[in-house]
Amino acid sequence: ATATAATAAADGIVDLFSSADLDAALAAAGPSGITLVLSSVTWCRPCRTLAAPLRKLAAAYGPGTPSGVGFYRVYGNASPDAKALFRDRLGTRVTPTWFIFGGAGGGGAPLHSHSGANKAKLEHAVREAVAAVRGEGALPECLYPPEPKATGGW
Repeated sequence: ATATAATAAADGIVDLFSSADLDAALAAAGPSGITLVLSSVTWCRPCRTLAAPLRKLAAAYGPGTPSGVGFYRVYGNASPDAKALFRDRLGTRVTPTWFIFGGAGGGGAPLHSHSGANKAKLEHAVREAVAAVRGEGALPECLYPPEPKATGGW
């Protein structure tokens, strides 16, 4: 694989190397598609902690499932084109940052974005997008339920 075209990894997550790759992914998803893009750099430790949960989410919600979410990642330090996608197009300032595109005609603007390696928040955002676009029936069992909120003082 070259650093000029998106490449699929064995983990079900496709690597993006340029804005053209993102455009192709969004076009392939179509007007009712949902696309998740993880924006990272290779040396990011929190990004690495999100790797295994992201693989599980891709298996549960990805292509070939009723949810049908496309899972992608871009490493901002992979190439000059990847850096332009990472910094200029996506506006990534903190890693990891993930973006969800799709529904209502897709388009180039994300429906949701979030920074941080919180797997429960990531799954919650995916579930909200899937429910809005495909309905509750397309949702698998929740993999990462939210942590109960503490009540009271400190």
